[in-house]
Amino acid sequence: MAREVPENPSEQGIAEASTSMCIPEPAEPQCSMRKWYFTRQEVEDHSPSRRDGISLKKESQLRDSYCSFLQAIGMKLKVSQTTIACAMMLCHRFYMRQSHAKNGWQVIATASFFLACKVRDTPCFLKDVVVVAYEMVHKLDPSALQSIRQREVFNKQKELIIVGERLLLSTIGFDLDIQLPYTSLVAALKSLNILPDLAQMALNFVNDCVRTSLCLQYKPHYIAAGSVALAAKIQKVKLPTQQGKVWWLEFDVSPKQLNEVIQRMMRPDRKQALAPENGRVIESETVPRKQSGIDEDGSAQIKQIKGELDDRNSRCKTDSVHNNCVKIDINRIRDAIKRKRCERSVNKKVVHATDDEIDTEAWIENELENGVELEDTSAKKKQRL
Repeated sequence: MAREVPENPSEQGIAEASTSMCIPEPAEPQCSMRKWYFTRQEVEDHSPSRRDGISLKKESQLRDSYCSFLQAIGMKLKVSQTTIACAMMLCHRFYMRQSHAKNGWQVIATASFFLACKVRDTPCFLKDVVVVAYEMVHKLDPSALQSIRQREVFNKQKELIIVGERLLLSTIGFDLDIQLPYTSLVAALKSLNILPDLAQMALNFVNDCVRTSLCLQYKPHYIAAGSVALAAKIQKVKLPTQQGKVWWLEFDVSPKQLNEVIQRMMRPDRKQALAPENGRVIESETVPRKQSGIDEDGSAQIKQIKGELDDRNSRCKTDSVHNNCVKIDINRIRDAIKRKRCERSVNKKVVHATDDEIDTEAWIENELENGVELEDTSAKKKQRL
């Protein structure tokens, strides 16, 4: 049943991929299936695919392939991002128990998507899933749409997905408790009232992490906290406190755990720019707060508020200046300046010209800050006439 992984998996059909499936028949209940968090060494060095001779780089490419495949199917069938992420998690868990060398990812990914739709209460018809998946696999073949409409081809593909779903359920021990980072992220964002731009970037980081093996190494709220921290670093924003508590306590993580997740989440090209300063988490301070507009489904409806805030602040400043200004005669200011000069000359025998100018300018600025506005000289002359 086992065979080599093709160089270009997208060129093989679902039917061809099915010939490499290895359906297990466990003799006893697989209690160890409940353990779905692994160390970095277990993921990178001791996975089933590694034991079958598949390198870490190759397995990473295959993981990226089925994640992109699932994302494309989900967008085509218009399901939520949480459903797509659930399908990715099912695939990740499957390939921590089974090898890529014995199980083609096309069937497993399609079966994972079909199962995830039922788990997340967003059911899709099996017919639609089979047709869309077949089109995605054979996207370079213009006759694929006509082929899948043939009864014989369609029935064969449908049977493969059903067999793949049974294989998937058997491998994961029927454990459908899939915890995603979106729940912790949305709850914390609503509690902290973080700005929409920051919330959207944090959500994007979560979407990226679900496509990697990090979700097999860290619990969902760790990934959610790391996503918020990275988004704040990029936008150079200090995160707010909530009732006197530092922001990361909203995620129930410690600074040491948070820094570890951040280091793992950073890509090589970003690592130098985003590395934590001196290995410490940046302290929290209050920042302007706005509702993020993120719903519980993990999707974001981000509104542009920066321009509105800038306009509002500028109007407030202008109105406050005009309301507090009082017009006086310019001669009054001149007389006051002369009096101050006379007082200084009495108190001091030597007065430098530069000191006079500085003191005069400071006094004028003080008067203006108290609401003094100079009248136009030409307007004053007209009044005298």
